[in-house]
Amino acid sequence: SVAVFASIFPLWSTARKNYTPLDDEAQFTITARAPEGTSLEGTRRIFDDLAADLRALPEVRVVVVTVGSDRGQTPNLGTTCVRLNEVEDRQQRFTQFQIMETARTRILPKYRAKLLWLSLLKAGGLTGSPQADVQLSVSGPDLAVLAHSSDAAVAAASRLPGVSDVQSSLVTGQPELRATIDRVRAADLGVNVADVAQALRLGVAGDDKISSYVEGGEEYEVHTRLAPQYRRDVSGLDLLLVSTTDATGGRGTVTLDQVTQFVNGISPAAIERYNRNRQYTLKINLVPGFSQGAATDAALRIMKDQKLGPAYRVVATGPQREFKRTFTAFLMAFLMSFLIMYLVVAAQFESFNHALVIMITLPLTMPFAMLSLRLSGESLNIFSMLGMLVLLGVVKKNAILQVDRANQLREAGMSLHDATVQACKDRLRPILMTTLAFVAGMVPLVLARGTGAGTSRATGGVIVGGQMLSLLLTLVAAPVFYVVLDDCHGGRSSSSTYPAWRRPSPQPSPGGRGGRTRRPKGQHRTTPLMYPSAAFIATV
Repeated sequence: SVAVFASIFPLWSTARKNYTPLDDEAQFTITARAPEGTSLEGTRRIFDDLAADLRALPEVRVVVVTVGSDRGQTPNLGTTCVRLNEVEDRQQRFTQFQIMETARTRILPKYRAKLLWLSLLKAGGLTGSPQADVQLSVSGPDLAVLAHSSDAAVAAASRLPGVSDVQSSLVTGQPELRATIDRVRAADLGVNVADVAQALRLGVAGDDKISSYVEGGEEYEVHTRLAPQYRRDVSGLDLLLVSTTDATGGRGTVTLDQVTQFVNGISPAAIERYNRNRQYTLKINLVPGFSQGAATDAALRIMKDQKLGPAYRVVATGPQREFKRTFTAFLMAFLMSFLIMYLVVAAQFESFNHALVIMITLPLTMPFAMLSLRLSGESLNIFSMLGMLVLLGVVKKNAILQVDRANQLREAGMSLHDATVQACKDRLRPILMTTLAFVAGMVPLVLARGTGAGTSRATGGVIVGGQMLSLLLTLVAAPVFYVVLDDCHGGRSSSSTYPAWRRPSPQPSPGGRGGRTRRPKGQHRTTPLMYPSAAFIATV
């Protein structure tokens, strides 16, 4: 038993840890970004060609392309949503992940040279929107340091085993035209810097409302900006007029080129912030069969090797952060359920020792549950942990049946050893019957193959495997612990273990009640243990 319980640690360390199981949801998403400066029409042409190739894949039903539909309306960012036939309607029996791997190996390499980055994502699932398998948030004060860190992290993470797509949210190379104001000359000419900024904003962006008019009962805003031929290069912007004010208060105008110099440059496409610091997000996708937990640890080691300094912070976000939060919550649930079950069983048996015998068998089921994950090829995720929680409530009934029967036989006068052996014989059939009935009820979950059946298999598989494999040890461990704990308390016989009114009588009672004495009048079976247990359960 000690060896089996100790095996939970290597089983835990080698298990694949994912937030959710692999679930065929009959859909996936491809997100890509064209090089900075690509027009909306240029991005659309690339995605139209990609959609045409995706439609040729087997079992593909619908392909939808959207470009520039994000919050910032980025013209070079697009998304392709691929909807597959339902699992039961597929003729060639390809899974979603096989089709995704075909797209990753045969179609996407054709477009990697045309795109800045390309990411193939599973459906949103529990999160509601597609997310990368591994996400790290890196924040700090210096944008140049973050840009260097981003490039180095993408290069290093791309060499990790099982990694398919690596990208960073910090995209540099966005072309921009910087207006540098000659403040000395502007002051000499009486030009206000705010007037220069307003002239550029009105001429290029046209964001400011300058008026409104009413037509047909509807009010419309009026915005103005320069015609396209004056906005496409510096020569047109230089003709913008800016108002001036001389020393006497007289007003005039000068052209923009007299006080401003335009310089071509590059900048980040977007600057993300977290806690008033600049940040970027490293996103990594994995090939099916690899662990999100292991990949996250490897990515954290890469960031640690960069030695960014104390001003920079690296944290795991996305699925792995939710997995850690969920694991902490489940661990608390395990501990609370273990405590409450112990108190309830102790109150029922009126003995802390017997309750301890029953509860000792529960930790022995966890290694078998972990082993069933390895045998079934499943990962440790939120649904398999839910199955383990259910398993705790089911496995303890085997020990309850054995201990209860042994107590009955000892009350009838049998010795500790004989009562324990006979109890195991008497309770073997009901234990096997209830176990088989429970496993049979879980079989439909294990054999489920429809759309979204991965969650059912993750829950049912760990229950079936843990319940059946744990019988190999718990049926023997429970009676052994029962005897050992009795010996640890002085090897008391049944006559010293039970109160006088529960001891077997050498002569049958006048009522012929199986040789047991009647309970003395006014003597009750309640013990002080029952009251604090009930109070504690009511409080919880």
